[in-house]
Amino acid sequence: MQPLGGFENLLFRSDNGRVVRLTHTSRRSIGQVEAEVAFMRHLAEHQVRVVTPIPSTAGNLVESFELTDGSPIVAYAMNEASGAITYPQDWSDAHLVAMGELLARSHLAASSFDPTGERRPAWTDPTFDPGMDVLSDEEVRKVWRELIADAASHPAGGADLLIHQDAHFGNVHLEDLDRITLFDFDDCGYGTAVHDIAMVFFYWLIVGWDDEAAAARRFFDRLLHGYRRHIELDADWPDGIDRMLKVREAAIYAIISTSAVETSAFENGWMTGRRQRVLQRVPLLDSPLADIL
Repeated sequence: MQPLGGFENLLFRSDNGRVVRLTHTSRRSIGQVEAEVAFMRHLAEHQVRVVTPIPSTAGNLVESFELTDGSPIVAYAMNEASGAITYPQDWSDAHLVAMGELLARSHLAASSFDPTGERRPAWTDPTFDPGMDVLSDEEVRKVWRELIADAASHPAGGADLLIHQDAHFGNVHLEDLDRITLFDFDDCGYGTAVHDIAMVFFYWLIVGWDDEAAAARRFFDRLLHGYRRHIELDADWPDGIDRMLKVREAAIYAIISTSAVETSAFENGWMTGRRQRVLQRVPLLDSPLADIL
């Protein structure tokens, strides 16, 4: 087993093309990991391109064991995603269309997912924003709570569909124009289809485009072209995305602010003036998305 690293979990790759993930139960309960893996299997069974979980030798999708200090670890194995990570600047229009189709298929499949055990948390659960737990800036914490309430008051802020919730470009492998595989379901939770799209857009936007408005128009023109082959969105989706973007912006600000790892030049640039933008609720794109599109 070769270590692959990991941000909040430990990942290892075996020689036969499988990946094992270890999660400490202080982060996710055994029941939550079981629900995550059951969701992955459900999507795979409905022909959604995701990494497929593999049963243990005992026939279980999830196994748990204790470390020498007695603390429990939960583990599961999966097939390694084919292809490789490709960053937004290298994505073609065809890639965006394919990503839209992948999200739509996952949402259609999720609508029939009915877990028998523990359910995954709703997107409003604090477990999804760990940086806020240790952020000492109460002013930002207060605005973050208000931003969540504001987003939850919109139809896009509901919690009726189990979504990936973190389908950024580091969590998909691209093989060719129409073969994109989604992985890392650690943050899957109950939200809405618009919420899921908003999270993809957030990470598309912050990579640093010369013309952010043009990048936004291209993103939604092509991604929704693929998505709408399967599902249509409600008319007020741009406003819902604006609200979800502000929630994620505040959460990422908190994570970077409290990280023990030295920040990169990109992160330092992104953080410049970010606190005031969060507190003043400046739209991530400077203008409402509906005005830009």
